[in-house]
Formats: sequence, C-alpha cells, structure tokens
Amino acid sequence: MPYETGLCGCCEDMQSCLDVFCCPCCQIGRQYKAVDGEVNQLSVLHCCCGLFFPSLLTCLLRCRVSSKLSLDENAIMSCCFGCICTTCSLCQMHRQLTLRQFWPGGLCVKQPYTERMQ
Repeated sequence: MPYETGLCGCCEDMQSCLDVFCCPCCQIGRQYKAVDGEVNQLSVLHCCCGLFFPSLLTCLLRCRVSSKLSLDENAIMSCCFGCICTTCSLCQMHRQLTLRQFWPGGLCVKQPYTERMQ
C-alpha cells in the first residue's frame, strides 16, 4: 500500500505543516515516539539529535514508518525523500501516522488529520 497522502500535500494539514516548519527536530522526536506506539509524546533524544542531523534522522524514520505500516517504499526511496524533501517528508509521515492511529501530535496540532487522498 502506498502513502495515503502525497509528498507535496503539506497544505492539506496546515497545523502539522506549521509544526514541522517551526520545529522539525521536535516533530522528528514526536514521530519516533509515534512509531513506537506512544502517541502525542516527544523523544528528547531524537529531538536533540534532529538539531544536528535532521535529514539523516528523517531518512531513518521514513524507513521505520514504511516498514511499520507496510508501505510500498524501499529504503533507497525513503532515504531520497528524507534527504531531498526533509520538511515535506516529515509532513507526509505525520499525516500517514495519524491516519493509521499513531498520532504524533505537536504544539500547533490540536486535532488529528482525517483526510485521505482520492
């Protein structure tokens, strides 16, 4: 199964987009926790590492999300999207995790995203 929202669909969910734009490292920390089943929590370790290596952590996170949610994306594609489109990739993963009931939450995100791509 592919991602249920597009990579460039950041404007579909303005709250998570704003959260990712304002503090991508915090969103990295939240999404790592969400993949582990801890919704609306923050991994301080991943958040701090995200300050220095956001693209690398996004690549690794995207591989974990793809594996956990059985998405049709190989590791090479995950790394390409994570490095080249780090911010868009974080937004897409936030929407995908939310749609699969692994809500990462965020400071600007008050309610989970509910739309699916047509």
